[in-house]
Amino acid sequence: MILSWKMLVPAALVIALCLMAVPNIVQNVRAASYVEAALTNHNRYLHGELSPGIRTKSPEAVTSWFADKLPFQFRLPSSEAALQANPTYELAGASLVQYRGILAAMVVYEAPSGTISLLVESSKAAVVAGGDMSHYGALIFHYRNEGRFKVITWSAHNLAYALVSSIASSAEQSCLVCHQSMADHGQFRRQP
Repeated sequence: MILSWKMLVPAALVIALCLMAVPNIVQNVRAASYVEAALTNHNRYLHGELSPGIRTKSPEAVTSWFADKLPFQFRLPSSEAALQANPTYELAGASLVQYRGILAAMVVYEAPSGTISLLVESSKAAVVAGGDMSHYGALIFHYRNEGRFKVITWSAHNLAYALVSSIASSAEQSCLVCHQSMADHGQFRRQP
């Protein structure tokens, strides 16, 4: 009987450790699925297989277009005309795509160095985790290199975001894609 207790304790510890690891494994698999969906839709757009549902340079028009189409609230930051003189990133349009059978928003930007897409889904459906992490204020960014693309994911305000581009960028620069023409754009520039 004593011998069986000596074998049961290590076995129980191994089982407990495995059960503790399962949630992290599931979370990382779901996060990888979200990154893959962002990459797939980005490539579909680049190859002409996904056309914009709306072509516009107006964040307000994109917000209005998505208003009655998504199962979650999504608002693209509004721009301030005085800050739009020479934008680094230019809004090109938006599309509806699906992630795990749920409608998601895809916003496309053009820059001199290439196309940038932003996949947006409810945090209830999409998980953001894994990759190299970087903290910026209250946000945690997750960076991944996927072939020739960089994918940055984060969550804020109950939404999950996945930004895909071939442009090397920091957390601050990824925020500037949407916030460059907003009054708060200065807070996203790296301080010396």
